[in-house]
Amino acid sequence: MSHPRTTLTLLAACAAMAVAIGCSSVKSGEKKSPFSEMFQATLQDLGVPTSEENKAERYEQVYSESPEVIYIAPVVDLSKLRANHDPADSAYNREVSVAAHYLYQTMAAPLNQNGYYAISNMTAREMARVEPNTTTNLKNSDLSGYATQYGADAVLFATIHRWHDQPGVWTVYVDFTLRSTHTGEMIAHTAVKASKQIPYTITGEPVKLVKDTRFCKKMSVDNGTAQRCMLLEEAAGFVLRDLPKCRTTRQYRRDLYNKAIDHYISFTINDEGKYEVLPISIEDFEPPASKQADKKQNMQE
Repeated sequence: MSHPRTTLTLLAACAAMAVAIGCSSVKSGEKKSPFSEMFQATLQDLGVPTSEENKAERYEQVYSESPEVIYIAPVVDLSKLRANHDPADSAYNREVSVAAHYLYQTMAAPLNQNGYYAISNMTAREMARVEPNTTTNLKNSDLSGYATQYGADAVLFATIHRWHDQPGVWTVYVDFTLRSTHTGEMIAHTAVKASKQIPYTITGEPVKLVKDTRFCKKMSVDNGTAQRCMLLEEAAGFVLRDLPKCRTTRQYRRDLYNKAIDHYISFTINDEGKYEVLPISIEDFEPPASKQADKKQNMQE
């Protein structure tokens, strides 16, 4: 039989190893291995804090409501209204429009991975047609009908606010809101400033990487559209997978103590496909026009 002090020493060493593995996976954007997840659970069993705010704190209202069925509302795309681009730039308008539709088609997958039943896109489209409110008004409307008529416990809203393209980096500002159909309250909200590092050729065109080429061929789209689609899909997947596991899953209780992301984050994908996530302020997410308007109003006051 091993000595208690020896056992504690081994656990401490395992804990240190788990912290190192967990930190490296978060920084590099790679998924945790089963080995690191096992020792992460060991840390939690030992009572060692693994984050400043866990999911039980961050998503307190989600756990209180415990939704199982989520209706995904059609994506609201405001980017073309706020983008400083020539309306005649059909290539740009086509890229952002296709990307918004692609986001809507891919939001169910990360919800399903967490154990939720996401109402299919085809069904959701039919529901959107018969409901009296437009998608824009729906966010602030009475959602009780979605519970009584369709069995949805919550409605997920995604709003693309704007795109900001710079040489080598494309950025999109998008937020995700989850509202309860039973209480009408907002139970979760995350805003993300998502960026993708895009190397350019001498002629000013985005370099076609292997992954990009495969995506273009699979979806029958051009390279610019593919870059925007992949950026939205990756950012949305990261945010939605952070939601608590559905209460019907076996991981539900353990997930309570996992680290949660902040309400406002930056999500950057480098040219190798790895990502970095950092917290940002509300001001970093707001459009420049809003900041200038607030500054002008403060000066007048």
